[in-house]
Amino acid sequence: MAIRKALCVFVDFEWADSKRLVEESDSSVAISWVLGKEFIPWRLKFVYNEIKALLSCISGVSFINIFREQNMVADQLAKSGISRPIPLIAWF
Repeated sequence: MAIRKALCVFVDFEWADSKRLVEESDSSVAISWVLGKEFIPWRLKFVYNEIKALLSCISGVSFINIFREQNMVADQLAKSGISRPIPLIAWF
């Protein structure tokens, strides 16, 4: 779900045509699903289809697996943001 949200934000800001996206995730399974290397569970097929549609709008994207322990700030932001009524978007 986080991969889909990041792609949505990237496409919504109209960077898809001119910038390259490097998406980091601590879920190697989710990255494998997006890259088509593993079977996608049927209950997540609609998410996968949305991700594929978003990827077709982006000129360049790569996925990197980052261990949760190596990216503590992102992990804390994700945990605190899961219950926010309004999405938090931060630029670094």
